[in-house]
Amino acid sequence: MLLADADALEHQLAEAVTPVLVAAMAHYDYLLAPATTTGKNILPRVAALLDVAQVSDILSVEAPDTFTRPIYAGNAIATVKSADAKKVITVRTTAFAKAAASGGAASIEALAAAATSAGSSFVSAELSVSDRPELTSAKIIVSGGRALGSSQAFHDIIEPLADRLGPPSARRARRWTPATCPTTIRLARPARSWHRNSTSPAVFPARSSTWRA
Repeated sequence: MLLADADALEHQLAEAVTPVLVAAMAHYDYLLAPATTTGKNILPRVAALLDVAQVSDILSVEAPDTFTRPIYAGNAIATVKSADAKKVITVRTTAFAKAAASGGAASIEALAAAATSAGSSFVSAELSVSDRPELTSAKIIVSGGRALGSSQAFHDIIEPLADRLGPPSARRARRWTPATCPTTIRLARPARSWHRNSTSPAVFPARSSTWRA
């Protein structure tokens, strides 16, 4: 296990984390991260500095240099092969089985980390709060867009459908909050009633939706 510990890394700013990973890749051939906002923010920078092509959102590993990933908004699955000596990869975590619990006996090796974050500084975090699972973690995604006509129709139609698809324990109070794009609405189930292998759905209206908070 590698550990980089520095004040500049506290908030995982990409400008601070990237040089640490680039330096570490001198001794490794693979760098993987979940396909989350953090992973998608940091790994493309690492790939650019390593002068390799990133392989994004993989669904499976077919060979040491071959992977599958969704294309055309998930309507097709492509098999891609990377010729780069070093692989930088983001992973769709829901496509893989949960790792078995380990004994936690790995040795810890310290990594050198820069004392600054290359001109960037953390100011504040404004995170959307939701009672349903994150879109990237949900096994079932229900979407509804322009055809519903209004946010009220979304509540009346899509939410009950999501509740029927999910376990009874997940039928709790709902809320809707705008995602980063102002024309989208994301709903997530209560974290305590959801786990990786459940069928509890997340709800995410199509990007064509015109509802705003």
